[in-house]
Amino acid sequence: MSKDSNLSNESRIGLLAKCVSLIDRARTHLAELDNSQFPTPATDRARDLIDEYLSKLQDRDYLERADAPILYEALLTLPRLLEFIDNSNVEEIALPIVKLYQKLWMKLVEGHSIELFYYTSLSHNYTVESFTKYVETFFNSVFTEKETAEVNNDRPEIWCLSLSQMEGEHLPMYAMVVHEFGHVVFTLLEDQLIFSATRRFDELLSRGRHAHGMSDESGDFATWLGDALKRLAQECFCDILAAKILGISYLAALYELAWGNEPYEWIVSELFGGAFSDAHPSTSFRLTLISQVCDAGQFLRDAEGEFKDLEQNYTGPISEIIALGDNTSTREECTILGGKEDKQKAKRIEFLNQNLDAIKDALLLFSGDVEKLLTSRFNDLFEIVNPSQVNALLDRMEKRFPPDLIQEDWKLPGKPACYAAIFTASALFRLSQMIEFKLDNEDFIQEWRRAGRLTLKAFESSDIAQEYWNQYPWNHGKGKERR
Repeated sequence: MSKDSNLSNESRIGLLAKCVSLIDRARTHLAELDNSQFPTPATDRARDLIDEYLSKLQDRDYLERADAPILYEALLTLPRLLEFIDNSNVEEIALPIVKLYQKLWMKLVEGHSIELFYYTSLSHNYTVESFTKYVETFFNSVFTEKETAEVNNDRPEIWCLSLSQMEGEHLPMYAMVVHEFGHVVFTLLEDQLIFSATRRFDELLSRGRHAHGMSDESGDFATWLGDALKRLAQECFCDILAAKILGISYLAALYELAWGNEPYEWIVSELFGGAFSDAHPSTSFRLTLISQVCDAGQFLRDAEGEFKDLEQNYTGPISEIIALGDNTSTREECTILGGKEDKQKAKRIEFLNQNLDAIKDALLLFSGDVEKLLTSRFNDLFEIVNPSQVNALLDRMEKRFPPDLIQEDWKLPGKPACYAAIFTASALFRLSQMIEFKLDNEDFIQEWRRAGRLTLKAFESSDIAQEYWNQYPWNHGKGKERR
């Protein structure tokens, strides 16, 4: 029943006038934003998408048939939508890293009409979602499916990536961005990945179908289990992609992000009614998986020799990460967060814990399939960073130089470092600073911020130097002599 039926005509007209005023205020606010402050052009297109929806709400034909109370309720929550654009600003986001990531993004989604913009949030996390679908859902109470389809027609799908405002100065944490890219890539390769995951989880799914015998609950449980396993597999996929691209630096970022959390807990989050919101393997399992992908053990053995002349201890954090990633621990268990506390939830927890070893084994087999798939598609994106390179960059950071050049020949100024090497040196430098932190060190914050500035300069200067390096090969002995 329409809420309009409870209003007098005068009240309805007055409420519509208020709606028109709110729409106009929102459109004016969007128009006043300076697009030169947007990190990427996709923010501008996201703004245009919102504005087109709002312009349709101002249309006279729409207002004549609008349910005024429902429209008003939707418009009261409009600031939540505008915050995406307001918080997409170069003053809050490290632009050199965004520039670097945009190049990576374009290669990962090549051949697909998808764009991405960045914004900051107060959440201590990094997330990615389809902004196009978010906006569509936001307006679904006031528009029909046909009307929203008209707005989205011929537009590329826009995704948005949330960066933690609290971690803005802590550049190594930007390594988590590649994990979020993985969620988008997973949707693009979903058919192949689900086929592989189903093959690896076949025995578990069979156990799930028989978990309740022939009861009516068995079908529901099998569906629930399939969704949970898919989400766990997706997280592993994202971890593998990030580890293949960023190596040890991603391992360090995940280790740091997990501080304060229970390292041996597998978490499945659900809403009331059994709908999923999230699922993650334990930190221990994820570190084990990533350590295998980037061969952290070999990196550590080589680093112990390479790093011996550096002032600080950088191998200690790597050793600790590998130790935490020893997933042979019997302390691991699965927890379901949220949802209704009932016998069904208890049975689900019991099944997951009884079959946790089988789940881990299946995920490791699936991960092998993922590595082969990623190597066949994105092998040119995977940089092999060795401890010798990282040693050269850590040495520069200790001497308060940007970690942007790797000295290979004393006659040359040095080869520009790749972003994976810069991330790795910065991450290890940062971990060493934190682990050796002393409460009476009054210079800690100053040193911390200096390391961040050096890293940011390294990304910017290395990117410029790499373009020069590629454009003028004679300067590093790979082309014809300059005459």
